[in-house]
Amino acid sequence: DVIEPVIGNFLKRQIDRSVKGGANIIILEIDSPGGYLNTSIELADKLANLDSNKVLTVAYVPQEAISGAAIVALACDQIYMEPSAQIGDAGPIEIREGQAFERAPEKIIGPIRAKLNELAKKKHRPAAIAEAMTDRKLSVFEVRNRETGQLWYMTEHEINAEGGKWIQGPKIPESGQEDNEKLLTVGAERAHELKLTEPPVDGVDELKERLGISPDYQLKPLEMTWMDTLLFVLNSPLAHFLLIVAGLVLIYVEANFVSGFFGALSAFCFVLFFWSRFLGGTAGWLEVILFLFAIGLILVEVFVLPGFGIFGITGIILLFASLIMASMTISEMSWGTAGSNLSQVSGSFTLIAAALATVIALAVVFNIMLPRIPFVRELIAPPSLDGVPGHAHDEPHLRPDLVPDQLGDLEYVGRTGVTYTALRPAGKIKLDNEILNVVSNGSYIPPGTEVEIVERNGNHIVVRPIA
Repeated sequence: DVIEPVIGNFLKRQIDRSVKGGANIIILEIDSPGGYLNTSIELADKLANLDSNKVLTVAYVPQEAISGAAIVALACDQIYMEPSAQIGDAGPIEIREGQAFERAPEKIIGPIRAKLNELAKKKHRPAAIAEAMTDRKLSVFEVRNRETGQLWYMTEHEINAEGGKWIQGPKIPESGQEDNEKLLTVGAERAHELKLTEPPVDGVDELKERLGISPDYQLKPLEMTWMDTLLFVLNSPLAHFLLIVAGLVLIYVEANFVSGFFGALSAFCFVLFFWSRFLGGTAGWLEVILFLFAIGLILVEVFVLPGFGIFGITGIILLFASLIMASMTISEMSWGTAGSNLSQVSGSFTLIAAALATVIALAVVFNIMLPRIPFVRELIAPPSLDGVPGHAHDEPHLRPDLVPDQLGDLEYVGRTGVTYTALRPAGKIKLDNEILNVVSNGSYIPPGTEVEIVERNGNHIVVRPIA
């Protein structure tokens, strides 16, 4: 599988559970072409920081550990590869203008070299070999210790820094090949010769024998908890799409037919969305805060400064920005297969666009259909107009037990004015020379529309458009 944030966070949780459960060996079966840079490094750091005296970490590679998978393998205490497996080519790539993929520049490679150097030294492997997996210009030489005869691999800079302690031998042919599109990548036998891995193993049974595990013991993958299963389901494209559509549609319904019920359901949808993306690793506090700020701006537009527009427009833009940011790791550099990363980037934008188009279509349908549903009519019906001149008795009414004894100051009821701002449903009207804060009886009313006051209760004034 590709190493992406959801899988990366799942593996980190599994590692924590294993350590808390008293495991003394953690075996990671790695068969991956790569993935995301930050996710790979975070997972590698998680493994490298475990106490090797208490927990032995083992990477088992049946076929390949390329790019991000290679760095995760290098973070383990021991690496076992099957004879036909490969490891290496840990060079990140970037998406350039026009969706062209290129190797990352030196300013990106430098920190990655430093990380590979750190991991290799921590796990007692030749740092030069690890660094050559991400830097094609780096030449690595076979060296021998003058006193002990120990065979090792170093760069020319490392040899000179040791002050003659090592005798320089031939350059290894897999390194320093600037014209080679593929960075240092080796098979199982060669990886063992270069002191990266243990001798190759022919399957799981031989792996257990090498690790001193009884042949009768069955190695079983850790099972997902219900929360892990829920997170994987909620992070699927379909669930992502449905949560966004449901949340936005419910906001639209709540804005047109104020009840609180639809708003609560919308909030629940977005809580599920951000919770799953947060634990899945694609969203952080920035996206959550940005979303809440966007909702705040929209509420200001509706209830505080209706009709001005700038708060509502800014809020809508920030809302969609937060959803897009939470849907993908925009700042991530890619490891390995370029096509899979391009697919994820384009897929996120396509999904958000499809969700927006669906919301618009459903809003049109709901605007026509909702008032015709009996249950919804009871929930959202405008105030009773019994006794108010000019209104038919068969118009929608609230249930009798919800109708107040008096509609308020009848001096205002029945008077007409013109909307000063749009009513969404709150806004302002001009009554004679007076500007009043009002709400519509459920529908959107544009500016300049003649309206009639149908209820006043203190400062709460309800109007409806005059046909």
